[in-house]
Amino acid sequence: MNIKMICAAAVAVALTACATTPEPTRVAAATPATEAAKATAEMTQEEKVAAYNEQQADKKDKVICRTVTPTGSHRKKTICRTVKEIDEDRDSAQDAMRQMQNPGTRVSN
Repeated sequence: MNIKMICAAAVAVALTACATTPEPTRVAAATPATEAAKATAEMTQEEKVAAYNEQQADKKDKVICRTVTPTGSHRKKTICRTVKEIDEDRDSAQDAMRQMQNPGTRVSN
């Protein structure tokens, strides 16, 4: 008999919990920051890069994106780097090639 009363009480509590309504949530008014974040989220990758590049004063800080297909894959991948990073990588590769072609000499930086 105790088990029946405990089960009945548990069912009553469960039904009461389901019958209550939560308080409505309040939505904060849109601020310029949230509107800008929404606008940025809706931009394409190219538009974001263009907007970033417009803000950069130094040419070396501009971003260049390119789409590549890695070897062994059919999925394209977008790689974005600054002009400074591209120049550094190119210089490093050239130094490595010079050192391989002339193993007796050291490349100075």
